[in-house]
Amino acid sequence: MLRSALALGLIAIPCLAWAEGLEIEIRIKPYWLELPPAGATRSALRFNRAIEAEAVESPAPDIPQGLARSFRLERHDFLLGEPIPVEFRIEVQAGKWTEHIGGNYRARGRDDNFLFVLLDAEGKAVLDPYGDPASLVYMGGLSSSYDVRPGKPRSYWLALQRWAAIAQPGRYELHCFHAHSGFELPRQAPAVRAAVAALPESERARIRVDRHGHPFDRRDDKPVRVRVIHEQGPDSPVLNHVPQSLRVRVERWAFQGLTDYARLDLTIRHGSPAERARMQSDWKKRLARRARHDWPSSRMTAAREAIVFARQDDFLPLLASWGSADHPEVWTGLAMRPSRAAFEILAAKPRWEVFSAMYYLAEGHIPKAIPVCIDALTHSDHQVRAQAEMRLHVWTGQSFFRSWGDGYDWKRPSLAEGRKMQPAWRAWWKANQATFVPRSGR
Repeated sequence: MLRSALALGLIAIPCLAWAEGLEIEIRIKPYWLELPPAGATRSALRFNRAIEAEAVESPAPDIPQGLARSFRLERHDFLLGEPIPVEFRIEVQAGKWTEHIGGNYRARGRDDNFLFVLLDAEGKAVLDPYGDPASLVYMGGLSSSYDVRPGKPRSYWLALQRWAAIAQPGRYELHCFHAHSGFELPRQAPAVRAAVAALPESERARIRVDRHGHPFDRRDDKPVRVRVIHEQGPDSPVLNHVPQSLRVRVERWAFQGLTDYARLDLTIRHGSPAERARMQSDWKKRLARRARHDWPSSRMTAAREAIVFARQDDFLPLLASWGSADHPEVWTGLAMRPSRAAFEILAAKPRWEVFSAMYYLAEGHIPKAIPVCIDALTHSDHQVRAQAEMRLHVWTGQSFFRSWGDGYDWKRPSLAEGRKMQPAWRAWWKANQATFVPRSGR
């Protein structure tokens, strides 16, 4: 119960002893405020209110004049393999708006508060490199906020190739989505005081509420437990603008509620040899400086990520020069690529980040990766040994001298255990490689 209260900003006081026989119940319901369209983007803001406090707390949030939220593309014509940064832009004409960002990247490394669905000319969705966006639960992560003021819009850039494994030229529809848990939390003091006022007289007389909204038992000054109940709210009005064919997918993903949506058109061409050479040259010059991360992501950070996760190998020599210290997603992007050249770069870098990235290894590379992982069982770095052995275990369903169960142990096998395992794995692979089929799943 305390965890629920903290999540909503209704801060209960951590303690070992609560007031006996007393509990305050606060019911929270969301409601939506739809904004005027901004270009192709439809937006609605979700606000949370304590039901008991509605009589004393104005339901109308303070929205600055001219608040506009929009998805944008710099162009609508790209070459196959060219980075496609998508801009999410927020601006106001007067006042100030505070936007909260982040908090949902630990599942895949990308900001999963956003979803991009790319449909080809036949209406078929381009494969998401990570699989079904709803296949991994919400994993959280650090978050922050920034202020938007007149004349100082804020842009958050995202790499389309992190959401769409684009393999073919053609005309596409890009459907852009953003979900947010809520832009305003219930204020503690009004919510608690209203909840206390609704209690029976015998209980109400026992409770005092301090100026911060913390309730206490008057008899012994112990804190009163606050229980938060989430009422089912209405669907986001933005869902009404989403094509019916995408509704189920979006509703599964946007469990917090859909805040922003846009449909954009783009064309991807293969291009002439001269155009492709110019594209490679231009982007290599822009990205020649040491790669670095900034947050929220800038246009250049999004471009780097798009290059990393593209399925084409135009920039492969550039990626080979980037180490994980410069760009931690390089190894994952290379692992996802179907090309043999990308795998060879991975295989030449026996470091733990590489074996960790093999979680996403393209299935066609797994038979080539098994001898690499077997060799790594005697690596001097215990993290390399642990990642390599785990990949072997998952891909094959086999284990040799594995004494710690099915799970992952970041310090096992020890070097001595790895030396014992290695001959058994080599013998197994020699006997089974001709008929080997990787196990599904990760």
